[in-house]
Amino acid sequence: MLNDINSVNHIGLAVHDLDATVSFYEDLGFILTPLSMHKGSMNPGEPEIPYGTGNRCAIFPSNYLEIVAHVDKDKYDFGMIEYLSRFEGAHIICFGCGNAEIVHDRVTKEGFTTSGVIPLERKVDTPEGERTAKFDCVHFPRDATPEGLIQAAHHRTPEYIHQDRYLGHPNGVVALSEVFLCVEDPDEFEARYVKLTGRKADRVGVKRVIAFPLVSKVSIVAADDIQRILPNVEPPDLPYIAGYSMATGRLDSMRERLVERGIQFDENDGTLVVPANAAFGAAIVFEAA
Repeated sequence: MLNDINSVNHIGLAVHDLDATVSFYEDLGFILTPLSMHKGSMNPGEPEIPYGTGNRCAIFPSNYLEIVAHVDKDKYDFGMIEYLSRFEGAHIICFGCGNAEIVHDRVTKEGFTTSGVIPLERKVDTPEGERTAKFDCVHFPRDATPEGLIQAAHHRTPEYIHQDRYLGHPNGVVALSEVFLCVEDPDEFEARYVKLTGRKADRVGVKRVIAFPLVSKVSIVAADDIQRILPNVEPPDLPYIAGYSMATGRLDSMRERLVERGIQFDENDGTLVVPANAAFGAAIVFEAA
C-alpha cells in the first residue's frame, strides 16, 4: 500500500518575494532550509536542465512545506507565472509515494493522462557538503486539476531533505497535517480525488477527508462552508488550495508567539488560524499534535 500514494509529501506556496515570505515564516518559529534551485526534464527521457525556480523549505520528519519563487527570471518558470497571475498562495500539492510508476499506471487506468515519470533534482547543502536530492515525479493533468499543480513524487534521496538539523522548529511543529481544498462542487472533487489518490473519503462535519497512512490528509470543503474551517478567508478564485494545518506540541506557546509578534490570528475550535491575507495567500492552522 505504501508504494502507491501514502502521504501529502509537501505543499508548494508560490510567492513573489521569497525573502519576505521566509522572514514571516521564521517569525512564526520555523527553521527554513537554504535556497535550493530546481533542475529537471521537460519531458520523460529528455536531459535535465536548470530551472529558474528555487525554494526554501520547512522540513518535518515525514513531509514539508515548500516556499517557492521564480528566482532566475531568464530560466524556465515551472508554472510560477501562471500561478501568480491567479493569486499569491498555495498552488502545489505533491503526494508522496513509494513508486512513481505504480501511481502513473493506476491513475492512467482511471482514465487520466499524466506527464509520465519525470526526474527532478536540486542541489542541497548537507553537513558533508553539497549533495543532489533526486525525485521521480508524476504530474496529474492540468485540465483535470484546475486547483493547482497536483502531482506525486518518490524521494530517491530522502536523507538529504529530512536532515536532523532542520527538524527542531522553535514553534514545536512536527508535521504538515492537513490541506484544505475550497471548491464549488465537493461531490465532483471527492470523486476525482478518490481516483487520483486511490484512497477513500470520509465525511467529517462539512469536510470530505482523504487520510493517508504515512502522514497528513486532504480535506475538501465547499466554498459556502470554508469560513467554518478558516475564519476570515475570502476565496480569490475557485477551486483553490485555501490553506493547511501544522501540528505542534506547543500550541499554548504558539499562541504567545503570535501575540508577542503582533501576527493576526483567530481561535477556532481549539486551533489557531493565521488568515491568508496575513500569510502570503494561504491560511495557516496550528493544531495540537
